[in-house]
Amino acid sequence: MTQAQQSNAFRFVSDTLDHLIKQGTCSYGEYTYTDHDGEPDTTEGCLYRGPNGTKCAVGFHIEDSEYLYDMEDKNAADAFAMVPGARLRLAAKYDLDATTLEEIACVLQTVHDSTAHSVSSEYHTRLLDAFLAMSHGSLGLTPEEKLTLANRIPATV
Repeated sequence: MTQAQQSNAFRFVSDTLDHLIKQGTCSYGEYTYTDHDGEPDTTEGCLYRGPNGTKCAVGFHIEDSEYLYDMEDKNAADAFAMVPGARLRLAAKYDLDATTLEEIACVLQTVHDSTAHSVSSEYHTRLLDAFLAMSHGSLGLTPEEKLTLANRIPATV
């Protein structure tokens, strides 16, 4: 990844972290999906669109006009495949190729979904730590960029 791409990826991650901190709560709840037998089933999990207008780490980047309920049981790559315009719009916004953007979104989703059950300063710290650990090789954030992200973690939520 070039220096410019790293900077743009940092902006994407930074914007996502800002959203999660400002939102202050998880986008988590029940959703209905079609199981392997073609029957409707209900489960709980992280939601692209949750209760009270909440949005998950990836859902934040999907415009309301692009959102489809059927995304709820899909990973970020599959959700973007359902609305390719969203993927291209975000790639242009962050000046990243669409594949790189999708890879970063998948990392964000994995980290967010694995830590999304408690909202506190510890949650945000764990989210950042996990993201940095998972993205170390692909993003190559500088120590200054890591510190900038870490300084956004509120002391209490």
